[in-house]
Amino acid sequence: MFAIFLLSTIITIYISQDYDIKKTLKLYDNSYMDDIKIRHKKDGRDQWMLSAKKAAFMDSHEISLNDLKIIFPDRDLTLTSSYGIYNNKNRNLELKGDIEASTDKYNIKAKRFLWDSSKKELFSDQRVQIIGKGFFVEGDIFTATEGKARLDKNVKAVFNGK
Repeated sequence: MFAIFLLSTIITIYISQDYDIKKTLKLYDNSYMDDIKIRHKKDGRDQWMLSAKKAAFMDSHEISLNDLKIIFPDRDLTLTSSYGIYNNKNRNLELKGDIEASTDKYNIKAKRFLWDSSKKELFSDQRVQIIGKGFFVEGDIFTATEGKARLDKNVKAVFNGK
């Protein structure tokens, strides 16, 4: 328990301090945390909640995440992935492995997603499947922004009538 408290204190100090201290305190090279949970709030409301079995510092900017889950309560969306890399400098996230995003209306399955924080865009250059009640769509390139998702290249769609 004390070790968790100590690691949390070090991380808090690391994040809140200026660059000179960050150069002397290096959290990478075998530094990691188990069973992490992060909650992002805006105006008092949860925007998203992330949990991961393990978070390991790869270098001063990249953190690898194993067995992660992100919940977006406003969208009733849950995203799971076996592996991810978060860049805390540009706030981009790359997800790899068995990825599934689920709502009560559809499921999205993929092997790779890239979240570009500056563009607020989710992108994949690998096959993505969208499975819903009465339809199935897949394509080789997927791009999604706030209000729009698009599949391109080798798109296949199947609709089941009533």
